[in-house]
Amino acid sequence: MNWIEIGLYLTSILIWGSTWLVIKFQLGVVHPAVSVGYRFLVAGLLLLLYCVIKGHKLKYPARVHRLIALQALFLFCINYLCLYIAEMTLSSGVVAVLFSLLTISNGIGARFIFKEKLSPRFWIGTIVGTSGILFVFSGELKGFELTPVQVTSFFLAIVGTLSASAGNLVSKKIFQGDVHVIPASAIGMTYGALYTLIGCAAFGLPFEFEWNTRYLSSLSYLAVFGSIIAFVSYLTLLKRVGAGKAGYMSIVTPIVALILSFIFEGFQATPLVISGILLTLIGNALVMLRSKSRR
Repeated sequence: MNWIEIGLYLTSILIWGSTWLVIKFQLGVVHPAVSVGYRFLVAGLLLLLYCVIKGHKLKYPARVHRLIALQALFLFCINYLCLYIAEMTLSSGVVAVLFSLLTISNGIGARFIFKEKLSPRFWIGTIVGTSGILFVFSGELKGFELTPVQVTSFFLAIVGTLSASAGNLVSKKIFQGDVHVIPASAIGMTYGALYTLIGCAAFGLPFEFEWNTRYLSSLSYLAVFGSIIAFVSYLTLLKRVGAGKAGYMSIVTPIVALILSFIFEGFQATPLVISGILLTLIGNALVMLRSKSRR
């Protein structure tokens, strides 16, 4: 990876690592699914406004709009709805372990659909990194028992992860043509918000809103940083390095969240947790760094 790609990667994981803490301020009166709809509606409209001001092309052929609509369904709707609902009954650690499988599903999809060449080092790094995640959250996994409700949440977390992976692969297809990341993301986030809000209305969820600093500030952060900046950075990275390597952020992001929890919430790091973090960083180096022969 060059310095631009490293910058895009760090931007994505640092912001998404912080959103794990910020999302807590969204929980309360407003249903999580409705908050997801609000988040992407604000993000989509802001990005559309930016595109209009900057004169970015927003008119694409119907074929491209169909792909963006499909991307939005997987990446900005089903993915978030499933994971938000899963976290209502599963611990964040269990969800983090399941979501780390995104790297594997991205890698398999990229190999068979786009013929991306993924070296043995990629798979070794992925296994090492995933093992690190298991070490980090071993305490939560040890006492984990599947009740009937948790079985449903477990299934939803898997569906959410596979949906995110499908969205990544559709994104790769979109950006193979003459489509720029920012306008495509603006359209996609708007589509995703509409899917989510229409779904909420269909299930009879109330469209409530909290007019307080806690909710408004967290919504603003998630829309501007967690959606616009993070997704534009990540999708640009995906366009440059492929879905396999870009997907490794799903393993590193929980580690960033854990470090922030240690700083701001007093999380106690055990030797096992520290070992897991080191394994994850080693896996990250194996996946991301180029060998000298390829430079």
